[in-house]
Amino acid sequence: MVTKARIAVSAYFAIQGSALGLVAVHIPSLEQKTGVSLATLGLLLMLAGVGGFVAMQIMGWFIDHIGSGSATRYGSLVAGMAIVFFAFVSDPWTLGAAFFFLGVGLSAVDVPVNSHSLQVEDAHGKPIFNQFHAFWSIGGFIGSVMGSGFLLFRVPIEIGFPIYGVLIALVSWFLGVWLLPDKPNVTNRDKAQGKQESKQNRTVLGMVILLGAMAASGAIMEGIANDWSAIYLTNILGASPAVAAWGLAAFSLGMTIARLSIDVLVARVGRMPIIRYGSLFSALVLGLMMFPQTVTISILLWAALGISLAGVVPQIFALAGRLGKPTHHGRNMSRVVGIAYLAALAGPSVIGLLTVFMPLNTAFIYGVLLGFWVLAGSFLINRSSIKISSAESRL
Repeated sequence: MVTKARIAVSAYFAIQGSALGLVAVHIPSLEQKTGVSLATLGLLLMLAGVGGFVAMQIMGWFIDHIGSGSATRYGSLVAGMAIVFFAFVSDPWTLGAAFFFLGVGLSAVDVPVNSHSLQVEDAHGKPIFNQFHAFWSIGGFIGSVMGSGFLLFRVPIEIGFPIYGVLIALVSWFLGVWLLPDKPNVTNRDKAQGKQESKQNRTVLGMVILLGAMAASGAIMEGIANDWSAIYLTNILGASPAVAAWGLAAFSLGMTIARLSIDVLVARVGRMPIIRYGSLFSALVLGLMMFPQTVTISILLWAALGISLAGVVPQIFALAGRLGKPTHHGRNMSRVVGIAYLAALAGPSVIGLLTVFMPLNTAFIYGVLLGFWVLAGSFLINRSSIKISSAESRL
């Protein structure tokens, strides 16, 4: 049962990553189709963050009261339909609506599947959390390559997106039978006890905000690759859209390779060094991006960014899933992940706003500063408020 659950969870991550990758490499095409400026595009991307944050708060309640498995399965249907919606984009208004529903759909899966990953990790008996996130990167690579193929062979968004959206909804639904049985965190219906537990859980609110801010910063750095790598290569270096798609593909590939090996490092050195050194090197790589090189070197730098960032956000999420009272683990994780996704889907749009005042490559200073903030924040974490499971020997 655990083996099937690992396969299913890995597949959910890959499917959602592929959906985001497909959309990401089509952003330049959507920009041209709707005639929006980079600044307007940045504002519209913020709607994805709003939709994601709303969906995640709802899913946190479902995880604690119903179970992460069922929440993942139903959320995947919403994600598939969100991809279908892109077929109806024709102007800035419909583009904004599509980004909003993309945030809702991806977030409806991401929180419960992260929570279920911890359940599978406990059943497995050793750290495997980062391996699941490797499949998000694999999916991102597949989605970006598929998107490059769509662009190369001129497959209309009105055809390719609905087919893929329906496909991932169906596959995700049937994968649900392999997930572990639901284990709701809330098993009583005593209102007084529930209020007391909620009151006790407020003592970790500061840690929720701190972990959320750190995860948000790491997620924005990932979002810079998702949202701006193709535009960076086309607008700054003059690459064709099909070639520019390989910037995101390289980022996803680098992240995938790193995520497949990071769990071994977690078992040996703990979560904190992964967060600290990963954020530091990511800041340095983005700093190099500010000084444009050739297309080939830039693609290699996107791969280096993927390697550096690979363990940062997943390890912060893992800490968030153990934070506070067990009855509120789902909601605490949903808040941290919600903050991260609000930032990941809306935060990179700040780059677009900065382009009003400076070139795109110079605007990457934003990501550099975020990397150094994550490094600093890691020294403020209160480890006593985080529950260690049998699958973890250290933080």
